[in-house]
Amino acid sequence: MAHVGIEVEFEQGGKKVRRPISEFLTSREHKDGRVPDSWIFAGSFFYKDEDKNIYAADTSGAVIGLFPAGGPVLQLGEKSGVPYRGEDQGMQVNAETALPVGTKVRLIFARKSGF
Repeated sequence: MAHVGIEVEFEQGGKKVRRPISEFLTSREHKDGRVPDSWIFAGSFFYKDEDKNIYAADTSGAVIGLFPAGGPVLQLGEKSGVPYRGEDQGMQVNAETALPVGTKVRLIFARKSGF
């Protein structure tokens, strides 16, 4: 299983800044709100439709999964609840660290070594 780092790159004050994507999320499960910076390559999966092999991530559009699901290419590498099942499960955007609407960002994916 490959561990992946996901960073968000954006301009702030005329300079490029990179931050782990986990800094823009908050846990609804943990009292401290911390989201682990632990992502894994899940790979999505293929399924058959009218005798064609279809890559699930292509049809769902899901690249990064924040809760257990089969389709995303990358998933949070630690157990996380499904936010639709209760206010104390899953994650949400961290209102304190969220970038203004319309901010141009680039996601940077890199394999983490040492795992």
